[in-house]
Amino acid sequence: MDEADLVARATRWREVLAESFGKSAGTVYYAAKAFISIEVTKILDHVGLGVDVCTGGEMAVATAAKFPAERMELHGNNKSPAEISDAINQGIGRIVIDSLQEIDRVQEIAKVAGVNQKVLIRITPGVEAHTHESISTAHEDIKFGLSIASGAAWKAIEKVEACSNLTLQGLHCHIGSQIFTTEGHSLAIARILELMGKFRDNTNRELMEFDIGGGFGIAYIDGEVTLDPDEALSKLAKVVKEECAKNKLTHPKISLEPGRAIIGPTTTTLYEV
Repeated sequence: MDEADLVARATRWREVLAESFGKSAGTVYYAAKAFISIEVTKILDHVGLGVDVCTGGEMAVATAAKFPAERMELHGNNKSPAEISDAINQGIGRIVIDSLQEIDRVQEIAKVAGVNQKVLIRITPGVEAHTHESISTAHEDIKFGLSIASGAAWKAIEKVEACSNLTLQGLHCHIGSQIFTTEGHSLAIARILELMGKFRDNTNRELMEFDIGGGFGIAYIDGEVTLDPDEALSKLAKVVKEECAKNKLTHPKISLEPGRAIIGPTTTTLYEV
């Protein structure tokens, strides 16, 4: 691993998010599923990134690195009660809700712990990303998130709003992996900001966080070109601005979750056969 390259890439993603979205820039959450170790997590902490963890193991590594819990989010569609409990007891910053059943689970655990847990809801916007079918995660009839088209997303919003120990901070989506264009993200942004407009109309308040996920592609083979963060985020910032104006929304805090886009080009892995 080239540590200097890792530091430079992680820092650049944080800088580009701030440059593109200004006061509306949120957090760059490094997607730990790409690769996680104690030393890598310490580097991420040093350059000011957040960490997105999907398992108890990933959370344990981040905890061992003394990574601040408030800059972590727990993600994933199969969280166990033990993982949720550990996250809440450590004071994790955000839990990303992935199903209607999970709302009850997180509410119950937060109530027992006597805390008010901040959550995001993972939305399925019905977008077919330009990626391999097996790693596309935002179209209908998929096991990730809550669908806008089916009404499940709105049902989840209402259910979280009714929970005494959950605070809905905003919405989240992740449309797939190894995506080399911005069209899919742009369409997902438009659909979710429309949903945020509906929330405002029905509650008379706005959701102030929107995590647009990750999936930014890197070159593995000839003919592939790593997606440039400057170009990609400048385009997405323009879409956010236009869609916020269209839906008469205050600009939400925009976060994202690059994983392999940060770690992939910095490493060489040797395999023995």
